[in-house]
Formats: sequence, C-alpha cells, structure tokens
Amino acid sequence: MKRVKLIILLVTSLLYPVLGYPNASVTIVCENDFAPYGYASNQGTAAGFSTDIIIASYQAVNIDVNFLVIPYKRGMYMLEYGRMLACYNTNNDQGNLEKHDFAKKPLFKGEMVIWARSDYHGEMTVSQLIKTGAVIGTTNGYNYDAPGVDFDYNDKIEKDVAQSVTLTLLKLVKGRYNFAAAEKRVALLAIARNPAELKGMLKIVGTIAKPGLFLTFSKKFPDSDYYRQRFNVGFGKIKENGIYRMIEKKWDILIQNDNLP
Repeated sequence: MKRVKLIILLVTSLLYPVLGYPNASVTIVCENDFAPYGYASNQGTAAGFSTDIIIASYQAVNIDVNFLVIPYKRGMYMLEYGRMLACYNTNNDQGNLEKHDFAKKPLFKGEMVIWARSDYHGEMTVSQLIKTGAVIGTTNGYNYDAPGVDFDYNDKIEKDVAQSVTLTLLKLVKGRYNFAAAEKRVALLAIARNPAELKGMLKIVGTIAKPGLFLTFSKKFPDSDYYRQRFNVGFGKIKENGIYRMIEKKWDILIQNDNLP
C-alpha cells in the first residue's frame, strides 16, 4: 500500500506543470525601505521581521519564497496590474481594500505617529492638521490610515512627499515642514542609524492610527487566491507552534543590539 501511495504522489507531482497546478514556490515584493519589517539588507537581499514571518508561514505549507526588493509604491503598482503576486507591509484602509486582496491576519500591528522637532511644545492630531492647515511630511507611496481614519486620501491635509522615511525625517529637522508622519519603530530605527543628523532632534507629538499591516495579494495574478489561502494556513501554524514568537524575539535582539543584517 505504501508503494502505491508513493507512486501516486510521484505521478501527481510530475503532472503538476502539465495540469496547471500552482507552483511550490512564489516570488513576493519586499519593499526596500521599511526596516525593521521589510527592507534591503547590506547585501541587497530581502530582510526584516515581516520577511521572516512570510518565509516561515510558507515553509509551514511546503512552499518556497523568493523576493523582489523594490520601492513599496512600485511593488503595489505591480500588484494592481497583475505583474506580481504579493507585497507587504500594507494597511487595510478602504483604498487598498478596493484594489487588493488581503491575508486573513496582519503580519503585525503598526503605529503611525506624528513627529515634530524636539523643541515643539504641544500635541498634534489629524483633525488639528486640517484645522490649522499645517503641512506634514510623508513618504512616497506609504499609507498611514486604518479603518475609520481619514488621513491618506484627505485633500484637506497638505502633504510634502519624500522618497524615503529617512529623508522625510531629515526634511523635518531642516524645517521644510513642522510635522512628519512615520511608523514609530521604523522612524526610531532611522534615527538610530543616522545619529549625527537625527538623534535628539525629534519627538512624537500625536498618533494617526494603529493599523494591522498585512501581506497583500494581487486580484489579477494567476493563482493568487490559492497562495493567499496557503499563506493563511501557514501563518496560523506558526502562531500555534511558537515560531512566530521566536521570530519576534530574534528581531527584538537584533534591534536592541543595532545588528540588523
């Protein structure tokens, strides 16, 4: 009986390419500037907490993962037009939900906050930005909303767009605007990596949203729904067996020691 099952398995695997079954490997967009969650390593390869979570989730269902490391905005554009399978780390605001399919659970929960120079006194909110007309720095292609929050698509909020999180913060320090939006941990790491220009110069003065950040799938890429469902299964497995927590601990240590790959 075991021999028969082995033969069936071998024949089935050989027929996969012929019958059009999904491949046992995927290629996913890793954004290049969102450390410590997804970024280009010192060797130019995909790295980050979310990257490791995605690899582990697909490994749990016997699917290998390759990455294309490019700017986030370009990756999301490729998803929208069916040129790539998936990208991360995406928030589930209304605009993204209309264009893309989402994994069942977020990779992690982000914290989108408002930064000001360290000599600023007071707090700032989204509603105050609208009321005062203050300009806020943002990063090209990034989203800051969560369900029920109206920041990204609000034309009453004047935004000055930079090409990276680090540049967004540098422009704030130099006085190009009085406020900047950035994910808390991403900004803290950018500050730590650029101490001469940023350390001690900035502080958090408000919160925009605390969205879940997801692996997001193209609505048009072949077999996208299949790979999304397989990811959901694998993600559930690593949550249950402790691998997710092990990866969290690994990245906590790397960040604390300033030893990111």
